[in-house]
Amino acid sequence: MTGLWRRLPSVRLMEMEKHYQGTKPGRSWEKLFRAALGATLLAGCAGGTAPVNLGGFSPAFKQGYTDGCESAGALIQRRDEARYKTESEYMQGWNDGYSICAKRK
Repeated sequence: MTGLWRRLPSVRLMEMEKHYQGTKPGRSWEKLFRAALGATLLAGCAGGTAPVNLGGFSPAFKQGYTDGCESAGALIQRRDEARYKTESEYMQGWNDGYSICAKRK
């Protein structure tokens, strides 16, 4: 038992040396940068979200903007006709989203 306890820390050190052998300083930053870049590129391709800050607008405007933006350049128009005819904020959001996103596509 005594020999095992004395030898255990050295085994751990050897395992750590093996693990870190051949790594370069700053390598973790490179991996982090690559992961962040990949996440940013994937987020840019994600659909269904408005690519602008709509923080100060009502939920009806936000939903209209999102629907209008998704309709721009699509084969099937996404619009809640009942809300479009009765809610002015949804209608304005849909029109804004459609016109802005149509220019981008």
